Amino acid sequence: MKNFNFFKVNFIIGFTLTFLLSQARAATSMGTLTVRGEAGPSQIFRQVKAARCNGMIRSCTSIEYFDLNQAKSLESGQYILGFENSIYPGWIVIRAGQNVVIDLVKLSVPTSLNKEIRLRVFRDFDSDIEKNKLFFLQFYMARPLFRLSQYQFGDLYLASAGMTDVTFRLNYDICNTFKMKNSENEEAVEICLAAAQAKDWRDMSALFKFEGKDHMERDLLKGHFVQNLVSEAGDRRQILMRRQLVSAPMRGSDFVSVFPGQYRFLSDSKGATSQSVSTGQIIEKFD
Repeated sequence: MKNFNFFKVNFIIGFTLTFLLSQARAATSMGTLTVRGEAGPSQIFRQVKAARCNGMIRSCTSIEYFDLNQAKSLESGQYILGFENSIYPGWIVIRAGQNVVIDLVKLSVPTSLNKEIRLRVFRDFDSDIEKNKLFFLQFYMARPLFRLSQYQFGDLYLASAGMTDVTFRLNYDICNTFKMKNSENEEAVEICLAAAQAKDWRDMSALFKFEGKDHMERDLLKGHFVQNLVSEAGDRRQILMRRQLVSAPMRGSDFVSVFPGQYRFLSDSKGATSQSVSTGQIIEKFD
């Protein structure tokens, strides 16, 4: 009985020491991230989304959500950062024992549109910076950072009733099992090869189309783009992605807060007046 009690006491002591050591190691590998700013009146979700990556393709598996203006403890490493559908232009690097501070940029409605009753603000894919963000995400995450869903943070920000999350399909996993050698669809083979042989995020540009018409011969509107995919049957597919809004529809007197990039304000009134706005000098950190 004494031996049993001795073993029990030593087991508890050993377990406690192991736990404390693991906690100490975890603490020494943690840093903090603070995103400063004020959400606009029509920005509904008001949380930062951070995806931890190890620098390899499809490696961003750890997701964290946190509020603005509060230091969030994060494991050291590389992160992709988003807020209300705007994407930080490149990597955020968290180092042990350090606090990284990132500021959102507040965008007011341009003077030419500030008397409008209803406006939409979305990422301007006419610009290189927003295209680069798109390629960057597709290369490292293999899908957009945000989902397209009626109830959750969405790729279109707000979705119509009955709309489901299409972003799960915006990847090239089918190419792993696609019998390319036996396929008669040369376009599908080219798409799979482009995705599989990409050396960095720039090579993903071959999978997207931003001008001209979609597969149904509809003109691509400002903020729309087409992504080339491969279906389970081994055929080429094209998905039309609509505007990626960074807030719900807003008034001309409102503002939005976003990560550095290029955004377009569009009036809902007849004539659909729009204006593209940059957040100023943008430092890209994709590499």
